[in-house]
Amino acid sequence: MSDIVLNTECTDNFTLVSNNFIDRLMPSANGEYVKVYLYLLRCLTDRNISFDTADIADTFETTERDILRALSYWERTGLMSLRFEGNDLVEITFLDSNGSQKPNPPKGSGIKYNNEAPSSPAVANITTDGYEPIVKDKSEFAKTNIEDFCNREDVADITLALEHYINRPLGASELQSLLWWHEELKFPIPLIEYLIEYCLSRGHKSFSYIDSVARNWAENGINTVEQAKKVNNLYSTANHTVMKSFGIRGRSLTDPEIAVITKWTSEYGFSTDIIAEACTRTIMQTHEASFAYADSILKGWYKSHVSNLEDITELDNKFNASRKTKDKVTNAPSHTAQSNKFKNFSERDYDFSQLEDELVNRSSN
Repeated sequence: MSDIVLNTECTDNFTLVSNNFIDRLMPSANGEYVKVYLYLLRCLTDRNISFDTADIADTFETTERDILRALSYWERTGLMSLRFEGNDLVEITFLDSNGSQKPNPPKGSGIKYNNEAPSSPAVANITTDGYEPIVKDKSEFAKTNIEDFCNREDVADITLALEHYINRPLGASELQSLLWWHEELKFPIPLIEYLIEYCLSRGHKSFSYIDSVARNWAENGINTVEQAKKVNNLYSTANHTVMKSFGIRGRSLTDPEIAVITKWTSEYGFSTDIIAEACTRTIMQTHEASFAYADSILKGWYKSHVSNLEDITELDNKFNASRKTKDKVTNAPSHTAQSNKFKNFSERDYDFSQLEDELVNRSSN
């Protein structure tokens, strides 16, 4: 076979990727992690790109936990370091694994380069309130005999059904995912079967999507079919609540919208009455079904540890009280001397009765 010649006529702007990353790290990395890393490099070249974990999650139609998991992986490789303040990721520092000088990123990008090689190995886990990996990465998963696993009668039934749905044989990485769900996530075979049925019934045949759902279930402690059905019923109820509160009719929710609602129910753990309240306030303020505005409300409530409607009322009361106090201070009359063109003189006190008597006496004389 002859060599392939690569040519280009593109004149677009480019994002530079180090050969070290391509040659040494990319081949063994999860494809979803690679996408996140490349997107971060893209953000370095354009300060106008909206940048936080929620925005990246929306871009790739996944969850913030998946984004944080990818960042944690790259930190373990020594490519970057992460800094948290409380529950928030506030800084990503790109570490120079080649020892070469890197250009400074645009100001305001929220991403920083460190032009010196790290003096110590990257930490194995992020042990902060912001994120602590619960599920090990597949690259750390000790493979057992996949062939023996797939020859099990119950597993063979799943693989045959799945191959029928996607209309092709399963690849080695997909078979490894089945084994990983069973051995690492501790999913019993009936739960794996329900997981696949659940995703396929919603039109998602991508293994990366199914894998993302499996990770989220594991992160939330789901390890039985009954638990999964309970969560999915809440998810369906939440979708209906949002559509009703936003007045969405004549169309279905889009995948990014569903991903946001899933974050409200799974990551934030909000009940449907709290979600409905946020949607109602969104309509009152914006007069439209703005998922971004509702998400900002719910994110604030999540940070304030809201768990019911009474907590929201208490927050409202504190806010109103604080605003009234501020207004009183702002509108309070000043006790300092004021001077302007209408009042640039010293005030005097007069006895008007005495003045009147003097005027009467003058006129009589």
